[in-house]
Amino acid sequence: MRILHCIRSLDPAGGGPADFVRMVAEFQSSFGIEIEVVTQDEPNCRWIESFPATVHALGPVKDTFGYSKRLDRWLRENLSRFDVTVINGVWCYMSYAASQVCLKARHPYVLFTHGMLDPWFSQKYPFKHLKKCAYWGLFEHKVLSHAQAVFFTCEQERVRSAQAFRPYLAREVVIGYGTVDPQDRLVTATRQWAQNNPELFESRYLLYLGRMHEKKGIDLLINAFERTCATIDINLVLAGPPAPGYKHVLHDVLDKLHPSIRSRVQQFEMVSGETKWGLLANAQGLVLPSHQENFARVVSEALSCGTPVLVSNKVNIHPVIEQWNAGLVDQDDESGVVRLLTRWLRLTETEVKQMRTQARLCYESSFDARKNFVEYIGKLQDVAGQTKPV
Repeated sequence: MRILHCIRSLDPAGGGPADFVRMVAEFQSSFGIEIEVVTQDEPNCRWIESFPATVHALGPVKDTFGYSKRLDRWLRENLSRFDVTVINGVWCYMSYAASQVCLKARHPYVLFTHGMLDPWFSQKYPFKHLKKCAYWGLFEHKVLSHAQAVFFTCEQERVRSAQAFRPYLAREVVIGYGTVDPQDRLVTATRQWAQNNPELFESRYLLYLGRMHEKKGIDLLINAFERTCATIDINLVLAGPPAPGYKHVLHDVLDKLHPSIRSRVQQFEMVSGETKWGLLANAQGLVLPSHQENFARVVSEALSCGTPVLVSNKVNIHPVIEQWNAGLVDQDDESGVVRLLTRWLRLTETEVKQMRTQARLCYESSFDARKNFVEYIGKLQDVAGQTKPV
């Protein structure tokens, strides 16, 4: 089966959608499928060179929406080479153009929303919501309604996405997601991490890992850390690239800390490979107090290392974490994060050890991407058999 993935950008700093498409590409040889990707990145982007599949980079484009006649032409000329198309994301010209070309060619496609329909965005950015409502009414709802399937990574995401805009009509499918089991590389990753960061390796630390963005609740975490850990021998590590305009916000929050606390908050820019796995495997816990998170792949990565997770109840997979006792869950406000850290610090060594065991079991049960990929491919095979959009 030949699959075309359409995505606005493969920049790993963009988070979930790019991570997902890369993971799919890495699986292709194992499952006997062929993947190609069309994107509006510039051809010389560094992440294109290392991508594990054929990429047709048709950028640059003039704005974030990405209108492009070149994209239209490429889709018309190449769509027939594929059995099914996966459109990743909404609110961009890529999703609209790909859906339109698919419809005219009577070619089956699915839409992966990647959390972009969550009502949080509407509540946080009311002016943008008005613009989106207009665009939804004219164009975007048709992208969903004509798709053979609209994919969601968990039940919470599916339910919340249906609440954001009207009219809403979609053939909803919840598929498993997660990360590839890292157990074979953790020993090497830990050794490399210890060599490169000996002082931090020997310390106890809580970890935030991911894109630095206002929706992630990083300010809540920093303030809660100061309130709860002032007299506790533990550090806080913040790792990930800042979103545009957020770096100065983060600096302002950090500058207000007492010097004794500020010295225990360490920052890393974009981390990947063995550095990332070393960070995750040796953390006391991963903390993610997000205001909105459709899945949070970093949570599944932490669980795969046997690292407990401390998350807000706005991380959509939090019911699974609670079910398996793989971490702690609370509200996405400062009081909630204070409670998270306080409850964590009160756990006994035995309870922490048990939670680490449960974290790994939770991963094996729900978030092993290779197991879940079988379901994903099965859904695409079903869709590929639908030669006429309904």
